[in-house]
Amino acid sequence: MPPPLLLSLLLFLFPKGVRPQKPLLVEVEEGGDAVLPCLRGPSSAPAEQMVWSRGNQSAPFLELSLWLPSLGIHMGPLGILVLVVNASDHTGGFYLCQAGPPSGDAWQPGWTVSVEGSGELFRWNASDVGDLSCGPGNGSSAGPRPSSPQPPNSQLYVWDKGLPWSWEAEPVCAPPRGSLNQSLTQDLTVAPGSTLWLSCGVPPAHVTRGHVSWTQVHPKKPNSPLLSLYLREKPPAQEMWVLGPVLSLSQVTAEAAGTYYCLRGNLTTEIHVKVMARSAVWLWLLRSGGWKVPAVSLVYLIFCLGALVAFLHIRRALVLRRKRKRMTDPTRRFFKVTPPPGNGTQNQYGNVLSLSTPTSGTGKRHLKSSDPAPWHKAPPSDKLHPLS
Repeated sequence: MPPPLLLSLLLFLFPKGVRPQKPLLVEVEEGGDAVLPCLRGPSSAPAEQMVWSRGNQSAPFLELSLWLPSLGIHMGPLGILVLVVNASDHTGGFYLCQAGPPSGDAWQPGWTVSVEGSGELFRWNASDVGDLSCGPGNGSSAGPRPSSPQPPNSQLYVWDKGLPWSWEAEPVCAPPRGSLNQSLTQDLTVAPGSTLWLSCGVPPAHVTRGHVSWTQVHPKKPNSPLLSLYLREKPPAQEMWVLGPVLSLSQVTAEAAGTYYCLRGNLTTEIHVKVMARSAVWLWLLRSGGWKVPAVSLVYLIFCLGALVAFLHIRRALVLRRKRKRMTDPTRRFFKVTPPPGNGTQNQYGNVLSLSTPTSGTGKRHLKSSDPAPWHKAPPSDKLHPLS
């Protein structure tokens, strides 16, 4: 689903009533989401009508009429779902749908929506009223009831013979949230501000292609048509979203590239979609989840290399610290040499060896002060001549 910030930015960049000078260009990588804005032209129709086509404008793949622009639509493997955002007191009522264009006799029960705190409850069958009784003999109301913002007594409406009827037999109490949603009934109790996903029929017998229409029925208000939609068998993407005037194609492939047209009012928006291809190996990794194996291996390798580098830095710092401590310690600055027993002298630096005597050992004889220097050699006697 595209983020709301992106959709708001598109609505800001393409305001109502602006006619583009040239076709729009949308570039998306393969596997990403393509967001296509539809500009609005002048129209006096009560419903917001949009017709989306690809390549040939005479063969649209999506025709949509929205009476409530805040609704969203999701088309995918789960069928055609209506998205109701930010539920409020006005959201409660009976939601009816039909697989076809709107007509007066083909409506079928869809879902009932009861909003907590609204003081109204809606049910399809009168047989479910017994579980809502506030009487002391009702087993469902025995014991302390969970706290809820809904008032203890609510007005109940039941669908009977194609019309909503007000239940006046006895007061009813709202059930705890989730007690009905966990069952297979089509009665929903939601909190204010929540989001609803409504399908026309219970899966797997729900509408996935073709026509579908929705309307809301409230006993105290006139019937409100919501939308009418027609989706062809082969849409450009397997999953699509419609949020206001924006069409989003999810996980597009190279086949989704081309020229799209959106007719809204009297204005046709032309959009060129360019899909940048990815390698087959990358697509396979994304779809099958195989990317997790090399990703985990890479993270593990980075962790091991980081640990090794940290260990080497710590080791080097400890060695430098040990050397620096030795050089700054006066008592460990010089090595101490132990002389032979009975020989050597003491000084401020510790024991040092003295020079060995001429008679000690077999080493070379040391020169005396009276000996001539070895480099002064006496000449031979036969070459001596007296001075005249």
